[in-house]
Order: sequence, then structure tokens, then C-alpha cells
Amino acid sequence: MDDTPGRAYGVYVSCSYAYVADGGDGLYILDISYFTSLEVEINPGWNLLSVPSSTPQPWTIYGNIPYGYDPSIADYVVSDSLHPGEGYFVLNTAPDTVEIPRGLFSYTDTLYRGWNLLGGLDHATPSHSFITTPPGIALSLFYGWDGSAYFFTDSLHPGRGYWFLSSGHGRITVGP
Repeated sequence: MDDTPGRAYGVYVSCSYAYVADGGDGLYILDISYFTSLEVEINPGWNLLSVPSSTPQPWTIYGNIPYGYDPSIADYVVSDSLHPGEGYFVLNTAPDTVEIPRGLFSYTDTLYRGWNLLGGLDHATPSHSFITTPPGIALSLFYGWDGSAYFFTDSLHPGRGYWFLSSGHGRITVGP
């Protein structure tokens, strides 16, 4: 679309599509669900997931029970909601795909000494884009889970959870 003066433009939203009228040249259709949700593949067995949304999401819409990790007590906890910036283990019996809301562009969370389970943003984020306070408490970058083994990663991916090792109590800011 060009920005010729005097041309009328409009956007009409219907379900998950936006129809953009450009004032005479045609009608363009954009799938806005791409911008508001994310499809995440869930494999049989244990999956390490997160919700790249800016608000907590009830897990009941996705099925199986999520297990979060509380670093203040160094133990797993059952959760009924997935919270932004946190990772969760979910056991699944068959392959599946779930649609998860987007909207988490960055977050700041508390770190505890030891392992912390964090979540990805709504976009791939290089691990060098995080900041700890105080500086220097990061003992590792991020570790993901592929269903059978842990792996080191230099990027956090939407809908996935990651382990992060800290040498002390502090804060972490991930993103943008």
C-alpha cells in the first residue's frame, strides 16, 4: 500500500483475520493470530514449556498438570496457571499442538542461588540479551530439555522453558 494523500484506508477484524482495505487497489488479508498466539508442539513424555504471554494462563485449557519449580525451596510444585517468565514441566502421552497466547516482550524476575526455571519470550531471544542484578551472578547460560536430554542453548525460544544457574540471590531481566 502506498501513502498517497487523499486515499482512504481501513482495517476490519473478523475472527482471527484482519482485512485491510487500501482505498481502491484491493483488499489484503492478514492472519492476525500470528501476532497474538503461538502454536507449540508437545511431544510424548516430559516437555519443558512456558507461556510467552504478559498475563498468567490457566493450564486447564491445555490439558495435563504442569509442574513448576520453586527455587526458594528447591522443589517442584503443581501449578494451575502458567505465569509469564516461568518454565513448567508437562507430561504428555501423545504428540499434540497447543495454541498459546503471545505478548511477553521482556520480563524481570527474582533469581535464587542455584537452579532457576525460566520461560522464553514471544520471540526468539539471544541469551546475551539478559542482565543480572547484581552483575556476575550468572553461573551458566540457559539449558533446555528435548524430551530425553538437556542441551545448552544460546537462544530462548517462544513457548519453551529453560534452566538457569545463579551464584546468588538477585534479579534477571530477559529481553527485549
